[in-house]
Amino acid sequence: MGENVSGIYSILNRPAIFGAFHRLVVRRDARRVLVDEYIRPNAGDRLLDIGCGPASMLPYLKDVNYTGLDLEENFIKQATVKYGGRATFIHARVQDLAAKFDCEFDLAITIGVVHHLDDGEAKELFRAVSKLLKPGGRLVVSDPVFRERQNPLARMVMSFDRGKSIRTKEGYARLAGPELEHVRTDVRSDFMRIPYDHCISVYQKPGPTASTP
Repeated sequence: MGENVSGIYSILNRPAIFGAFHRLVVRRDARRVLVDEYIRPNAGDRLLDIGCGPASMLPYLKDVNYTGLDLEENFIKQATVKYGGRATFIHARVQDLAAKFDCEFDLAITIGVVHHLDDGEAKELFRAVSKLLKPGGRLVVSDPVFRERQNPLARMVMSFDRGKSIRTKEGYARLAGPELEHVRTDVRSDFMRIPYDHCISVYQKPGPTASTP
């Protein structure tokens, strides 16, 4: 796995520290922009949040049937305590859900996850998600990105990231197989309070459109 979880990096697995760090560096409107411009859920959509953490996206996802998935049990416990009355949380890998949820989700999102995975793991994740989406369902992916003429401070900050598989825009695009069609990719520099770049990609499972692309 392309991830560093030892030493000081391990403290970000603690929900309180993770939350405080994100409140410090993530712009207040970043998640709203991500929802309004890229995720764009319809009322009643079934949405799977892969690597949901403490479910920081949930308050911005109104009127959806939300399922959060994470490998960190502490995050799942915290999210269940806070939001268990309006959402479902599962401590498992996305690959383990295929038998339980077969082509049932209108939307899947994975925020800040793929850069923790090497290419093989990321491609496996994409294949697993394609089996969980309805025909026409969409996957929205957001991760840090390397690009030409990047702010040197942004590149330096990314070098300290726990995820060791930060890619270029083209590198992320190569991860999706034929199971998911590429719809859109944007590089944005306005989600953080510090110099930082994100790659947001939208993919769609072939078939009748389940929700607005």
